[in-house]
This record gives sequence, C-alpha cells and structure tokens, in this order.
Amino acid sequence: MLSSAHREWRQFRLLLNASFGRLMDAAVGSRDIEATQFVIWAFALIASPVFFYAARMMGRYSFLIRQPELLARTVVADRLFFIVYAIIACALLAAVLWEALFPDRQDQEVVGVLPVRARTVAAARLTAALAAAGLFAVAMAIPSGVMYALAVATAFKSASIVGSGLAVFAAHVITMTAAGLCTFGSLLAVQAVAVLCVGTEIVQRAAVLLQLVTVVLLVEAFIFLPGVLMGLSASSAAQAWTMPPLWFLGLYSAMSGAAPTPIEGFAGVALAATLGSVCAAAAAYLPPARYNARRTVEARLRGRTRRSLARLEWMARPGLRSAASRAVFSFVLASLARSRRHLLIVTTYLGVGVSVAGLRLVRGVVYGRPVSFDAPAEYLLAVPLVLTFFLVLGLRAAFAVPTDADANWTFRLAPQPATAPCVHGVAAALLLLAVLPISLAWLIAAALMWSDLRLAAASSLMHAASGLMLVEAVLLRCEAVPFTREHAPASSSVRGGWALALVALVLFAFTLDGVQMAALSSPRGVALYVGVMLAAAAGARLYRRVKRLPRTLLFDAPAEPAAQALHLSEAAG
Repeated sequence: MLSSAHREWRQFRLLLNASFGRLMDAAVGSRDIEATQFVIWAFALIASPVFFYAARMMGRYSFLIRQPELLARTVVADRLFFIVYAIIACALLAAVLWEALFPDRQDQEVVGVLPVRARTVAAARLTAALAAAGLFAVAMAIPSGVMYALAVATAFKSASIVGSGLAVFAAHVITMTAAGLCTFGSLLAVQAVAVLCVGTEIVQRAAVLLQLVTVVLLVEAFIFLPGVLMGLSASSAAQAWTMPPLWFLGLYSAMSGAAPTPIEGFAGVALAATLGSVCAAAAAYLPPARYNARRTVEARLRGRTRRSLARLEWMARPGLRSAASRAVFSFVLASLARSRRHLLIVTTYLGVGVSVAGLRLVRGVVYGRPVSFDAPAEYLLAVPLVLTFFLVLGLRAAFAVPTDADANWTFRLAPQPATAPCVHGVAAALLLLAVLPISLAWLIAAALMWSDLRLAAASSLMHAASGLMLVEAVLLRCEAVPFTREHAPASSSVRGGWALALVALVLFAFTLDGVQMAALSSPRGVALYVGVMLAAAAGARLYRRVKRLPRTLLFDAPAEPAAQALHLSEAAG
C-alpha cells in the first residue's frame, strides 16, 4: 500500500501535466480549441523583436572600437534593453496566465470531489506556471543571445569592454531568464496576497490593466526605451538599489567579463531577488490553497453589473425591433461581463491600438515637425480611428472564441429562420462597445483641445459614421452568434488575417484621417463625408443580405479542407 507522501507525489506529477495544458488554454483564451499553434505563433511574435534588435548590433560594435567611452555606454544600454524587454514580456505572460492559477467552478467540479489535497493541486499549478515562465524566458533569450554573441565577437579587440563571445552568450541567457522569473514570481506573489486581501474580482480587473500596460510597453519599447535606458545606465550605485533592472545588469557584467560599471557588485542581489520572488510566490500561494478552493470562483454578476447591463439593454431597445436581436445583444454583453479571458483578448488589441495611436502622434516629432494640439490635424484625427479599429478587431476576435462548450444550447433549441436578427444584435453591441464610447470621449477631448464645439462635434460625428461603416464591413461574414461557435484556428489564418488587418488599418485610419481633415474645412464637406460613410454602411448591409448572409446560424467549427488524391501515377501511365 502506497504511503501518503508517495501517493501525493504521484498525484502531483499527474496534475503537473494537466496544469501545463490548463496554462496553454488560458494563454489562447479557451479550453475547447487546440492551443499549440497559437502559443507558438504568439511566442514568435514576442521573441522576434528582441532577436532583430540583437541582429542590429552586427558590425556596430566593431565600428565603435575607436571610441571606447561611447562603446561602453552603448553596450550597457543594449544589455539593459534585453533585461527590460524580458521583464515586460514575462509581466505580460503573468497577466495572460493570471486566471489559470486559481481554481474555477469547472476545476472544482472535476478535482474537488477527488481525494486530492488542495495544496497538491496548487503546487502543481504553481510549478507549471514557473516552469512555463522559465521556458518562455530561455526560449526568448537563446536566439537573441546567439546573435548578440556574434555581434560581440566582431569587437574582439575590445573584449575588456564587451566581454568574450561564449561568456556573453551564457550571461545573456541566464540574466534574461533570471529577470523574467523574478518579475513573474513577484507578480504571482502580489496576486496571491491581493486575492486574500481584496478578493478575486478586483484582482481580475488589475490583470486586465496589467495586460494593457505591458502590451503598450512592448510595442513602444523600440521607440522610447533606448533613450530612457541610456540615461538609466548612468545611474550611480546608490540609485541602483531602487532599480531592479540594474541589479540584473550587474549580474550580466559579472558573468560576461566586461569592464566594471557603476553598478558592479549587484550580481548577488539579482540572484537573491530571483530566488526570493519564487519563494514568496510559493509562500503566498500554497498555504491558503484550501481556503481558495472553498471560495471557488463563480461566474455571478454583482448587482451593480446587472443594473448596468439592464440600462444598456434599455438604451439599445429602440434600435432592436425583434426579440432575437435583443437576446443576442444581451447575451454578448453578459458574456463579456462574465468572462475575463475574453476581456483580456479585447484588452490586448486595445493595447496595440493605444501603441499605434501613440506612434502616429510622435511621428511628427521623429521627423522634426512640431506637434500641436490646439487645432485639428491629421495625426489627431487618426487617434480615435485607430482605437475604434482595434477595439472592433479585438471584439471580433473575442466573439470567435466560445465561452463554454455548451454556450450555444439556447440558440440551438430556438433556431431562427434567418441570421439577420443575430447580425443586428451583434452590430448594436459593437457600436455600443467600440464606436460610441470613443466618439463621446473624442467629442470631449476635441472640445477641450480646440475650444471650438462645432469642430469637435463635426469631428466626432464623422468618427461615429466611420465606425458604423467599419462595423457593417466587419459583419459581412457574420455567420454565428458570438461566443457560441466551435473554434478551430490555423496558423495560416493567423498570418493571412494580420496581413489583411494591416491593409485595413492603413485604409481606415491612415487614409480617412486626411479625408476628415479636408472635410472639416466646411459644413458641406462634413455632411458629404457623413453621407458617404452612411451610404457605404447601407451598401454593406444590403450586400450582406443579398449575396453573403447564410440562411441559418452556424455552431460547428469550419471543416478542414480534405486531402485530394491527384492520381499522378495513373496519368503518367
């Protein structure tokens, strides 16, 4: 008969394998789809920028050999960039996996009735999360480390400044991994303590905010970080105690054999911080595991949320004539309010949109042109267009991921004779969530910036008309109720979808901003612009009804193309 400790160890190993799958499902946002391809492509998307940044160093260091002081400052700034990028990337990973670390209702229904201790389940999940973060950081560091070591090898004459190739590679991988694990473990510890102190709901909202911030930082890293890090690298040893990236820079310098820096001696601090963060996560997460299991996360809406949804439904009722449209509209809002994983999908797209809008604003500064906010300009008019575009895109991506395997049972039991009511409900939800808030916010912002309410109102009206046109265009292929259709993603659709989205972004945001600027010159121009957008929206709706709209709602995943035999051998004979 197995001892208690041996039985618990076997249970831990079995739960560890299941925990890795749970983390992958959380990363992609659903338990009902194959997540491997999406995880691989998402990692490639995050790891590619730091790899190409390292590739830029090829030949740069050899060119700076004649200026040792400038070479030393450049090396320090570059290595700080790798460290900070690893910190931001692992913070984003923590935000994505936030939900998977605590038991939900489905977990308790499966594991809660088994003779398994809560601490065993918690230990398996924590170990899987830390292992995933470590593998993520290592896999991100190795390709960039190879390129950076090759770049360092080109400056072998200044080895005392840049270090030797193999030592730099080892330092690069170990430092980025340690920085990422320290960040990940610290955030897990903060999360566990926050859950105990303030509850799960507030912590989930914090995860959404964390993901938004990290996405923005990742996109903006190559624009703002180099200059910021150049100043950070000049910090004194006393200042370094309050700046964790400098601790890991000290570890990098100690391992690479480079020249001493002002932050020499912090290698031990970096290693102690990494080990301490992992221990803190375990200490904050494992002891209250039984309590967290009892306080199972339930998908219940609080009274305030229910009242807000009821008000929104009342506001949309005049535009939704049929009961089916109102049902779809209410289902979309309630599903988003209940599901944090879908909110994280939308937040990710919104973060990219904020980053792109920020890049559009600073483009004039990069090219030496002044940026003014006291009068209408193309770069200002592009901001609400970019935000609406990415919000619509994010909501459309979230709609494609089912909330639950049985979320479509109501719509299956009450089939509709046509899909038009469903489209009307989805369109109302998109307008309410992605178009009207941005239009109202832009009206207020423009009125404050320009001190001309007429220009602000005209700009906001044109934005609302553009958003309506975008929503109708996005719904040309609406075939299912959001969150109810089985999802079967493919890597080819991801690549093609982003290429198409890039073209659409250029046409919608970076073309219409100039058209709106020209239309603001006269009331007739504004009226013409709004009329054209409304006509385009009406044309898209008419085209959808006549040509594209299927007769019945779809619930099953799209069929994969079947392999066909060409019978080439028979043709050759």
